[in-house]
Amino acid sequence: MSGKARKLISEERTELEIKHRTHFAKQFAARAEKNVDEWKRDARRTDRLKAEECKTCFYLRAVRLGGHSPTTAPCRLCGAEMLFASTVTTEICSKCSAENESCRMCMADIELRLQ
Repeated sequence: MSGKARKLISEERTELEIKHRTHFAKQFAARAEKNVDEWKRDARRTDRLKAEECKTCFYLRAVRLGGHSPTTAPCRLCGAEMLFASTVTTEICSKCSAENESCRMCMADIELRLQ
């Protein structure tokens, strides 16, 4: 290949495109700040404990992408088979989460206490 590279966005659209993408970048940053603030305050503690998740998983790792396929996985502590509606799975079962006061998603202490 030789010669000048072809522009994918016209010069007329460049400024508009930059403004558009800047808007979404700022929205992403604002949402991240809100999530960190909620993490610090544990703003939805009751919901978080009901979900059996630590603050980090509940507030900062809330977006979980997975395939639409029923999936089974063993609990990493007791080995019980767990059934999930998608390919997003947890590390441990509810019983082990309660017994160990651990997050189902990452197995950390549910209150993030140092041990």
